[in-house]
Amino acid sequence: MRLENKVAIISGGARGMGAQEARLFASEGARVVIGDVLDDVGRQTEAEINETGAECLFVHLDVTSEDDWRNAVSAAVSRFGRVDILVNNAGISTRGGIEDMTAEQWELTMDINVKGVFLGTREVIPAMRDAGGGSIINISSGAGIAPAPGTSGAYAASKGAVRLFTSPPPSSTPARVSGATRYTPARCRPPCWATRRTTRNGSPRRWGGSRWGAWASPSRSLTACSTWPATSLRSSPAPRW
Repeated sequence: MRLENKVAIISGGARGMGAQEARLFASEGARVVIGDVLDDVGRQTEAEINETGAECLFVHLDVTSEDDWRNAVSAAVSRFGRVDILVNNAGISTRGGIEDMTAEQWELTMDINVKGVFLGTREVIPAMRDAGGGSIINISSGAGIAPAPGTSGAYAASKGAVRLFTSPPPSSTPARVSGATRYTPARCRPPCWATRRTTRNGSPRRWGGSRWGAWASPSRSLTACSTWPATSLRSSPAPRW
């Protein structure tokens, strides 16, 4: 098990891609903390993972809240003793043209997709430093890094901000966390798409035949599923779990 005895925090982990990430990490031996605003669904996912014999803790987490992030990291350290991995998964997307978007919609997208990544990263760094290092995976995904047709400019702008934040200059504070690496997938699709036939621009596509079919294949490595292709501050080929 590649993640045995590691502790991972996953935002937006109650359902969808975040819940699948939590199950995947747990299957690899990690103790998982899932944070979400969907309390009932989150507790259900927590129970399902614990029923497999793994260890999972649900915490209420609004990623735009400094207090919620502080409580989530504190809960992880209190329950499991450390934090080794942070997956900034929570994100939203909106549709429509710039002229149809309100300032409130723009701000909400930026708050969740960008501010949430910043707050989570900032809050987890001291805990990772105490643990001797860690890995931060920035996804912030509402639909994918590559915006789908009709996706708003706010979503695309938030993705650009996350990309740049994920690869800061080597002199920046996050880069000085011992052993830390940060990644952002070039495209991220929910696991349910792995066997789903969909239509893009009128052309059927089967995502199960694409690289993201790896989400549904236990035989594929964790690195291939969660961080391929990836950009690393250290130019390493795989995360340092």
